[in-house]
Parts: sequence; C-alpha cells; structure tokens
Amino acid sequence: MIKKLTIRNFKAMRNMTIEFMPLTVLIGGNACGKSTVLQALDFLRSIVTRDIPEYLRERGWNFTELKSKFDDGNDKPIEFLSEYQFTIDGDIKTLCWNISVDLYEAVNWNIEEKIETNGNVVLLRHVSDEKAIPESFKDFHFQSSMLKHYTPADGEKELIKLKQFLASSVYYGLLSPDIIRLGKKTGMIGNIGTGGEWLAAFIYHADDETREKLNKIVSDFIGTELEVRAADAGSAFMIITRELYKTKEITIDSGHASDGLLRIIAFAAIILQRLILRYGNSEGATQIKHDGTYTRKGYTKCDRGMILLDEVENGINPYLAEKAVGLFRSVVTETSRQVIVTTHSPVLLNGFKPEDVVFLWKDKTGNVHSKKFFDTEDMREALDFLNPGEIWENYGTDTILKKLDIPPEDR
Repeated sequence: MIKKLTIRNFKAMRNMTIEFMPLTVLIGGNACGKSTVLQALDFLRSIVTRDIPEYLRERGWNFTELKSKFDDGNDKPIEFLSEYQFTIDGDIKTLCWNISVDLYEAVNWNIEEKIETNGNVVLLRHVSDEKAIPESFKDFHFQSSMLKHYTPADGEKELIKLKQFLASSVYYGLLSPDIIRLGKKTGMIGNIGTGGEWLAAFIYHADDETREKLNKIVSDFIGTELEVRAADAGSAFMIITRELYKTKEITIDSGHASDGLLRIIAFAAIILQRLILRYGNSEGATQIKHDGTYTRKGYTKCDRGMILLDEVENGINPYLAEKAVGLFRSVVTETSRQVIVTTHSPVLLNGFKPEDVVFLWKDKTGNVHSKKFFDTEDMREALDFLNPGEIWENYGTDTILKKLDIPPEDR
C-alpha cells in the first residue's frame, strides 16, 4: 500500500505531504486540494504503464497547466515523493519512489527518478546526465517512468511489486450518472470504466454468478429486493432495474433511475470488477469493439492497488452513507486493495474510523497542508461526546486548526 506522498509544484500543491491508511477519507473545505491529491495518485498510476502525452490527451490537459501557479512554479518540475510498504517473501519492505517531470522546448521530457528500498539500496535510477538502468533500456526515449519498460524478467521483486500495485490501481473520478446512462458498448468485459461509462456493458456481459452477487450487494444496500440487468438498446446498453415486492414489480430503466441508485450499482460493480483498463499482461481480457466484435488483450486483474473515488456521497441518501463506507471497507478487508476517497458529507464521515480521516486546508498564502484529523489529544477527546461528522460540522476550520496545534503561520 502507499503510506505517504509528497507533492511539489502540482496544481494547487507547492509542497505538501499526506499520509494514507488502507482506507482513507480526505475532508476539508471547497478547493482545498482533495481532488488534486487523487489526481496526483492517478498521475503516478498512469505513468508506470503509458506515456505522459497519452495520459494528458485523455484528460484534455496541457502539462504546463498542471504546474503550480505560485511563485516560480512554471520554472520548476513537478515532483512526487512516494513511500510504499509491501510484504515480499514474508518480509515487510519499504520502497521510496522519487520522480520529477518537466517539459522543455514543447516536446522534450526531462524525467528523473530513483527507487530505493530498506537501507537506502537503490533499485532503479534515471537522471538527466546518467542512466543507471539495464542496457536494454538505453535506446528508449522516455516519456514515462522507467517502470513502464520493467518486466518480471528483469528480476527485482520489489520493482515488480510496485509496478503491479500502481498498474492495478484505478481512478473513478465522480462516477457521473449522466456518463453511466450513456451505456457505451465499446469497452472491456469486466471493467466499468473511469467514469462508469461501461457499467451497463459490465452488467450485460457478466456471468450469472457475478450478476447474482451484484443484485445481492445492491439489494442489501437499499433494503429492497432488486434485480439489475442490462439490455441491448441498439446504439447503447441500458441498465434496467426491477424492484420486487409481494404484490407487484416495478421496472425502471437507467434513463429514469435516480442518480443515487446508479452510483450504488457502480459501487457494487467496483467490488466485483476484475479487470483494469490498459494495464498488465497477465491472462488477457476481452475488449468490445465498435462493431460488436471482440479482441483479446493483456489486461491485469484488479486484485491489488488503489481505488480512488471523488465525492462518494453524491446522490446517496444520508441514511445509507454508513453502508457505503461498509462497501469500501469490505474491499479493504477481503482483498489486497487500498481505498482512498474524498467527501463533503459529515454524515458519511461517521462511518469511518478516526484513524482513517485526513484533513486538508489552505493557509493564507494559498499553500495546501494536510494532517490526520484526530492527530492530537484535544481532537481525540472530542470523540467522547461527538462523532467525527459532528466534530467537523460544528467546530469550523479555525477551531480545528487550533486543536490540531497548527502554528498561526500555517493557518
């Protein structure tokens, strides 16, 4: 799992460090950097499997727009210093991956990185004037991390573990119900897509066992027996739900289903999802093409890595918030996956453990900071008479920062 991340010169982040747990929830005011943290993690997971220009094109971003606008941000590279902990051959190993990325003359990438493990043993290094890398890499023009070109045949178990963890991670953004309703036919069998665009295809092509599990998760969540299926509507797949009562049935298609229900179905599918788009070369996955035919490609199973979700409370009834957290916790406890989410909901926050909560804020200069929400005795004592959501809702940022012992210059 990822334990710590330092972000420098990336969007609103000049220089901030954040720590993670197996299940982590990021809270704070609007525009305080929560989504930016997820985007930084998304950037890291992407550059171990693909070139940066490809990633930027997909997001519709320009690299210079990602640089901090503070001070001389445009003259500095974007830097990420990340720390991971894995169990390898029965031993707990800590890996530190430092990478800086810059673009000059519009087309040339300057990428410098170093990966080291316990005892400061350097496993991989690439700097602008030196390439301490395998001879087979010498001819590559790097537009990504060197891990993109690293395979199990190269032999370092630590590097393989790190690449597998990042490559198996997935970023879902806001899981927009409007995108889910599009019901795209192209995509991957076993994958719901970054914004949920292939959720209907996931359901349509799922086997009976997967659909049965999906129905149970959704039914348990909303407290009503529900049957979820997908139909071929010609140019798209359409999700259809059937609510089963003693004397009647109610059938609703995705065009009329509530936003919250579609997101709940997406959460259930994430738990059952078995493949990650574009990554790996394990057993292969079936890709649905525009003409309805299928091709086999090497895609990895999502049995490890991070799940990154933004504003998970959108459209969900507050009374079901704790169940949503329970779904995420089940992923952590039943698989090797790490879940990192953001929320604005005090009600949702009550479902998390105190150690799961990280608070982000901006100081008067616009710099972003983070700290464990219950890092001080003052904050922990408040749990004796208030739950986490009530503390966040009632204290206000100024009081929270005082109780977290944040010096005045950082408030």
